[in-house]
Amino acid sequence: MEAKRSRSPNYPRLTLAKAVERTRSVWDKERRHGAAREIVARHLGYSGLNGAALGIIATLRSYGLLEDTEDGLKISEDAITIIATPKGNVERLSAIRRALFSPKLFTDLNQRYGETLPSDDNLKAYLVHNKFLPEVVDDVIHIYRDNLKFFEQQTAMVQSETFAETDESTDLADEQVEEHPKGQARSERTLDNKAGSELVFPVEENCKAHIYFTGSLPTRKAIEKLRAFLELSTDSFPVTGTCSNQDHN
Repeated sequence: MEAKRSRSPNYPRLTLAKAVERTRSVWDKERRHGAAREIVARHLGYSGLNGAALGIIATLRSYGLLEDTEDGLKISEDAITIIATPKGNVERLSAIRRALFSPKLFTDLNQRYGETLPSDDNLKAYLVHNKFLPEVVDDVIHIYRDNLKFFEQQTAMVQSETFAETDESTDLADEQVEEHPKGQARSERTLDNKAGSELVFPVEENCKAHIYFTGSLPTRKAIEKLRAFLELSTDSFPVTGTCSNQDHN
């Protein structure tokens, strides 16, 4: 009797960047409308609902880019945000992060290793221990590393946009200072529009957060982006425990 061939646990067959591009082809045809799997397969470039088409659809669903509805498969809100929102937008970056860690395998890897991965040999040992076939682990590792790199690149774009807006607000503040009549008192503010402004927040017992601004006071939009960055980095901090007795920046 022929032995039953073992299979690896499910994992995305495409990198997130490629999955977004494949999803874009569905978005271009259907926008927010649901469609049957056979129709989605054709939008993805397949002649019908064959094994390859089903594999790609499963990958897009695993990233949360496609979702099941009563009307068939539909582009998710996160997918729309990623596709239709300009690069450098914080909301888009948040959607990308949710998509990245939507597959259970990638959530597990993130919880185990964080964003700094060990060697490929170490990752292979972990994957094989968790029932992945040796012939697929290289593909899994490549996809996950590429996803982390993609997220890092998108984060850099958001940071660049934030710094550009801060520079613009600095220039505007300098112009306002030049136009301000001499001798007229300026309105009081929590922070001055000058280098060296700092906020200190007690966040836990024996732990304070210091926020230090250079240049002028950032805009409210920039502060919203800072808040979003802190939310995105939550997973890098321990769930329990407190800071040491020393203040941390």
